[in-house]
Amino acid sequence: DAEAQDRRVGAVGLSLHDALLRAGLPAALSQDAGGYLCNAALWQALGTGLPTAFLHVPATDDATILQAGLVSLTVLAAHAAAR
Repeated sequence: DAEAQDRRVGAVGLSLHDALLRAGLPAALSQDAGGYLCNAALWQALGTGLPTAFLHVPATDDATILQAGLVSLTVLAAHAAAR
C-alpha cells in the first residue's frame, strides 16, 4: 500500500551497510527487521520521516559477536555524525 511505500529505509540503509563493510564488520541487508518488537520499532521510526535504518545485533554471550556489535554501533555513530 502507499503508506508502506513511504516507509522504506532507502539510501541510509545502503550507506550504513557500506560503512560497516568498509570497517571490516559482517553486515547484511534484509527485507525483514525480525520479530514483532523489532518490526514495530522500525515501522514507528520510519513513520517519523527522518532518515532511519535498523541494526540487529543478535543476543549472545559470544565475546567476538558482542565486540562486533559495539564496533558496529561506533561505526554507525561516526557515520551519522559525518552526515
